[in-house]
Amino acid sequence: MRTRRILIASVSLVAFVNVIPASAQTMPFYFRADLGWSGATTPDIHDRITTIPTVTPHTIVGANGTAGVLDHIGNAIVAGAGAGMQFTPFLRGEIMYTYRGTYNLDELDQASTRFKSDISSDSVMVNGFLDYPISGVIPYLGFGVGWAGNHISHLSATSTLVVNPLIATASSPSTAVALGGTSDNFAWQVMLGLGFPVYDGVVLDVFYRYFDGGHIRSDAGTVLVGTTPVGTYGGLEGGLHSNELVASVRFAL
Repeated sequence: MRTRRILIASVSLVAFVNVIPASAQTMPFYFRADLGWSGATTPDIHDRITTIPTVTPHTIVGANGTAGVLDHIGNAIVAGAGAGMQFTPFLRGEIMYTYRGTYNLDELDQASTRFKSDISSDSVMVNGFLDYPISGVIPYLGFGVGWAGNHISHLSATSTLVVNPLIATASSPSTAVALGGTSDNFAWQVMLGLGFPVYDGVVLDVFYRYFDGGHIRSDAGTVLVGTTPVGTYGGLEGGLHSNELVASVRFAL
């Protein structure tokens, strides 16, 4: 599935180049490569079905046993590549493929069940920028829309040692494993940065980006403890939102 998505992104980049009118191809065309850091914010991961599933450990629990959320999936590496065109000194557009991975869910809910999973994302975005060249530097503002495919790996939920007050003994921890999943989403982003021309036809960009990749969602299905089915789980859902710091190099043709 991941290979197919990356192939689609690559084909999209090639198609973007091929459909440029001959008259437009006289304008500066460039390739771009990105590398940076992504910090996820408020994913609000929660059970998709609020009724209690038929497994233990079974749910994401909040205060007083009510439905709760997991709110920390950490940071990820950002890497991307794409192509664009400088239509005027003040306006450019591009198409970019970006990979984000791997965010790491590793958090206790209020019932002392530890949930773990890995989360990653592929995106293909069409971006537009307003450039304002001044004194050898190029401040710019950008906005983009496109597609994001967000993937969450198998979800594990491990109970902690529980003491039974009636018999004063401790039970062993158990780990239940539920299905992961992939969701396709509308995505959008805004960017604010500075471009530094470092050589003829080469620009170094440093920019901040806010990225909204839409939903994170796991599939409903059978839950296993070891190889033993112990019930079903309706899956979880949340959102992928991130603040990102990225360095980029543009190579003009």
